Amino acid sequence: ISEIMSCTKTEPVATETVTEEQTELVLRLSREPERPHVNWTTDTVDNENLGKKKSKCCCIYKRRNVAGQQ
Repeated sequence: ISEIMSCTKTEPVATETVTEEQTELVLRLSREPERPHVNWTTDTVDNENLGKKKSKCCCIYKRRNVAGQQ
């Protein structure tokens, strides 16, 4: 007589609880920065009273110097 034996081994599985800390995000709105624009000086000539402005030099832009900078 032959006997068949089977053996089953079970091992407990460790369970981990993972907690994630949620950080609070704050969204703040701000004004859009002012876009650069052209300011006409008093020596700018009105082009034939049509409301068009013309500078004395063509296509050359020179940024104004801030006090103390060159």
